Amino acid sequence: MKNLKAAVMLVAIGSAFLATGRAQEPTATADGMVPVYDAVNPNRTLLTPAQIEVALRDLPGWEAKDGHLVKTFVCDGFGGAVAFIVALSYACEKMDHHPEIRNVYHRVQISLTTYDAGAQISTFDVELAKRIEAVAPVRTE
Repeated sequence: MKNLKAAVMLVAIGSAFLATGRAQEPTATADGMVPVYDAVNPNRTLLTPAQIEVALRDLPGWEAKDGHLVKTFVCDGFGGAVAFIVALSYACEKMDHHPEIRNVYHRVQISLTTYDAGAQISTFDVELAKRIEAVAPVRTE
């Protein structure tokens, strides 16, 4: 029940966050073109296998699989998993980067790839993984 209340609170906070207009739309450049990449992370550089290996040193539990960064988080019950998904959704929306999320009871598997760069791992995925870690539950099995 405590986790369900936390999830409801996060939804309310997130709705207020989005309603304040703090989530910014990309703005047009001088020539009227809207940039493909947002201002949060304009450099979506593809990473080499060696660069991915270096990036993973700062992302415990994450691994590279078939062009994706993947990690499974263990939460405190289903409500904790839902609360975590809601919490990470705000970082995803702010970056306009949307992971594949799979939830089974207290486990949440997240898979990140940059589809508009050919479904490969980029700096954009690494940045979102870091932001997800910032809101991740602290729990080990």
